[in-house]
Amino acid sequence: MDVFDAVKGRRSCRRFLSESIGEVKIRQIMEAAVWAPSPANNQPWEFVVITNSSTVLSSRRSWGSGHPGTLKGPLHPGE
Repeated sequence: MDVFDAVKGRRSCRRFLSESIGEVKIRQIMEAAVWAPSPANNQPWEFVVITNSSTVLSSRRSWGSGHPGTLKGPLHPGE
């Protein structure tokens, strides 16, 4: 697959399965994420992996005020 096909074929998921992804797959996704390009290669992101569904729901209430899939605010509440 070339870059054009990858960009043209991308999609935004709005619905997700309740099945667990698995630690190996999560590690692969995170490895790809840290290699993603960023402006001036400053890599301004931080990642949090949450595998507990009740933690996801409470995090949305604590951090998110916009789209229900968006987490905003400190990575560690209280900081």
